[in-house]
Formats: sequence, C-alpha cells, structure tokens
Amino acid sequence: SLHQLRHTNVSAMISLGLDIKVIQERGGWSNASTPMEIYGHLFKEQDEQVASDILTTMTANNPANK
Repeated sequence: SLHQLRHTNVSAMISLGLDIKVIQERGGWSNASTPMEIYGHLFKEQDEQVASDILTTMTANNPANK
C-alpha cells in the first residue's frame, strides 16, 4: 500500500542518517516534529549505534590500548 511504501521510505532515510528536515520535506509534512513523533524510536536506535561506533573508534585509536 501507499502507506507501507511511505513508511519504508522514511525508515530508510532515517537509517541512512539523513537530516530530519530532508525527511520532513520528502515525507510531505509541514514541520519536523511530525516525523519525529511517528518515527522517533528509529532515531533512538540510530543514536545508540552512533554511540557504539564512537566508542569503538576511540578505543581502537587509543595508544594505551596498543
């Protein structure tokens, strides 16, 4: 359905790390708070992955760990 296609498209844009304004405009919402309310849980998952990636990078590049 069209709804499922929109959901898949928005979810993909979030997973790619696109800016919320881009997602808002491409999704056809008048403000950024709407997709944040609907898809906010996906941004939380993305934030957790970024935090993990940063920790891995910092640990790998720390001379004390070599």
